Amino acid sequence: MDVSCGSRVSGPRIAYISDDIIVEQAFVAAGLGVTTSPRMALRSHHAAGVYASDIPHFCRHIYVTTYGEPPDPPATAAFVAALQHAVTDPSWRTVVDTSD
Repeated sequence: MDVSCGSRVSGPRIAYISDDIIVEQAFVAAGLGVTTSPRMALRSHHAAGVYASDIPHFCRHIYVTTYGEPPDPPATAAFVAALQHAVTDPSWRTVVDTSD
């Protein structure tokens, strides 16, 4: 968040921290601030009145850790393939607006 804000603000004043996207969006909907959320998380829950937009030059890194030597078990290989598809599928790069 600090890097994304750049010189536009002196730095965010962090008063609340949560790793629960429902709680984060409730804070935003209540006017208590802003948050960053993975696009995939917005597909599972998007609170009414919360507007989501891309942050230019903001990048999220996802790492997959597996156990054991390849080849991976079929379920692991399917999960990794689905995750790779999700992060490369252009339909995930759309702005979602539920403010109607």
